Amino acid sequence: MSSNRLIRIASRVTRTATPRSPLTLSSTLPRRRTFWSSSAPTETPLELASNSIPSISDSLLPIILAVVLASSSSQDDDDNASSPPWRVEATSKGFGAFATRQLQLGELLIAERPLCIWPQGLSEAQAKEHFQRMSDKEQKVFLQLSRTEGDGPVRDLDEIRAIRATNGFSLQMPGTGVTAGFVFPRIARINHSCAPNCSQSMNFETLRMEVYAITPIASSTEISIDYLPLITSTRAERQRALKESFGFSSCLCPVCTASPEEVEKSDARRREIKQLGEGVRTGKNDRKGTIIKLERIRVLLQEEGYQSLPEFEDMSVSNAYAVYAGMYQRSLREGRE
Repeated sequence: MSSNRLIRIASRVTRTATPRSPLTLSSTLPRRRTFWSSSAPTETPLELASNSIPSISDSLLPIILAVVLASSSSQDDDDNASSPPWRVEATSKGFGAFATRQLQLGELLIAERPLCIWPQGLSEAQAKEHFQRMSDKEQKVFLQLSRTEGDGPVRDLDEIRAIRATNGFSLQMPGTGVTAGFVFPRIARINHSCAPNCSQSMNFETLRMEVYAITPIASSTEISIDYLPLITSTRAERQRALKESFGFSSCLCPVCTASPEEVEKSDARRREIKQLGEGVRTGKNDRKGTIIKLERIRVLLQEEGYQSLPEFEDMSVSNAYAVYAGMYQRSLREGRE
C-alpha cells in the first residue's frame, strides 16, 4: 500500500456515538508538518486566500452546494456506489456485507454519497422535520435501515433518531469545527469489528465516503470496519463503549470472542499501544525515541492482526503513526527493488 494511500486512509471517520461524541480525525493531515514537530506552518495571505473556505452568504449556500455537487458528479460516477462487491445477508448480528469476489489490498469497494446530513443533538421534533423534508423514496430507504434493539441510550430514542444514531457517521466539516451526522445506506450494512478488514474515509471533494480493503479479502468473507477508535481499549472497555453508543449487547467480532487466554494477550497489547501513544505525544522533541515507540506500535498492531491505521486520543499521535507507516512501507518497497 502506498504512503499516500496510508495517509488518505488515516483520515478515517467513525460511526455516530450517542450520547458522547466519538473521536475523529480531521479530513486532511497537517501540511508540511513532520511528526516530531509541535509547531504548525504559517501561511501567507495569498496561501490563506487560496486554501481557506470562502465567506458565503447564507442565501447563496444552497446554490453553491448544488454547483459543487453537480461539478463533482461530472468528474466521477456511481459505479462503486451502485454495485459494491458484496451481498447483504442475515447474520447473528443482524445484516452483514459479504464479499462476492476476491478483494485486493487497497481496493476501493464503494464511494457513496450520503442519504442525509443532519446536525448533531436533534430533538425528536427536529428529527421528524428533517425526515419529512426527504422524498418518499429517500424516506423508504432510511426506514429500511436497522436500529439497535439492545440496551443503552439509543434504545430510548424515537425511531428516526435511533436509525440515524445506529447507522450514522459523525464527521467534522473541514475548516469549520462543526460536526454533523451523515447516513450512507449501503455502507451502513457493513458491521463493526475490533480488527476490521476495511477502512473508511470521507472525501469531501466529491462528498463521498470511501471504503477500502486494508487486507486481501476472500470471496464470501464478511466485510468489516470499526465504528469507534478502540485500538487502545481492552475488551471490557470496548464492550462498554459499543453498548453505550450503539446498544450492542456484546461485540461478536473474532477479537472479542477469542479464548480468555487470547483476550488477555490482546488486552495487554492494546494497553501497551496506549502507553506508547502517550509517550509519542509527550516526547515529540526526542526524535529517536519517537521512532522507536512508533516501530513498537507497528509490531504490536501486526501481532494484534489490526490492519488499519490506529486512531489515538491525540490526533498528532495518529498523524505521526500514519507518516511512519508510510515511511515503513516505502522502505519495504525500496528493499525489494
